[in-house]
Amino acid sequence: MLRSFVATFGLAVGAACLTAAHAQSPAPSPEQVKAPSFKVVKIQPNDGLNVRSGPSTRYGVIGVFHHDTRGIAFTGACQGMWCPVQHETLKGWAFRGYLDKDETVAVAAKPVTTAAIPPEAAVAKPAEPDVKKAEPAAPKSLPEAAFRYFVSQGWSEHQAAGIVGNLQAECGPALNCSIHSGGIAQWRAERVTRFRNVFGYPFAKASFKDQLAYIQWELTHPNSPWKDSGRILKRAGDAASAAALFDIHYERSSGEARGARIANARTILRRFGGKAAS
Repeated sequence: MLRSFVATFGLAVGAACLTAAHAQSPAPSPEQVKAPSFKVVKIQPNDGLNVRSGPSTRYGVIGVFHHDTRGIAFTGACQGMWCPVQHETLKGWAFRGYLDKDETVAVAAKPVTTAAIPPEAAVAKPAEPDVKKAEPAAPKSLPEAAFRYFVSQGWSEHQAAGIVGNLQAECGPALNCSIHSGGIAQWRAERVTRFRNVFGYPFAKASFKDQLAYIQWELTHPNSPWKDSGRILKRAGDAASAAALFDIHYERSSGEARGARIANARTILRRFGGKAAS
């Protein structure tokens, strides 16, 4: 009987020790439990992913993740394609389509909760991409500025190159000829007078941008006597034909320098266009 008591007592003490040891084992800390981290993907080097104050583009931008940002943590449950995120001190909402798991980095797990949404806007729009595009660098020359201007007005790159190539033939490669010599398009007579009617001040005060705008007006405005030249230019399918059509119908030169105008246009397209020169 004594032997039975000792055995029973020993088992009880052992069980109690195991229970106490288990109870004293510390729970894993957040630093010991790692959760998947995320990185920015599908973003060009000069662009960024907007971080907003809520799950929609209706909310304001509070920061930007760069194209190479890694170690981004999700801090709560996503709403559609918008997820609450945190990276260092920046905390907000980002579009899920531009985030992917980063296998090389793990972050401390955070409790998954339903993140609070600021009350300033209601979520009514469907999820949509939210990328901040980099602003293009400022033009480094007047020919580049002219090319960009005409592209921004709806002309194709080869049509814009055809225009600028002709202006170089009229004014010189740098487009820096004097306004008193007729400006970049070498305007004369009634075309100089018409400038004042359109802009409200003398041609002698025209800036470089004014001259570009005047060419655009002549090519496209319903009241312009030269609007047909713009309509014909729209037919051009490459830089060579654009330069030739602009020369024939807008500049109306003798044609002796047409080859140079075409060569200029091809050079402009090759230097400043996003496509191969034609």
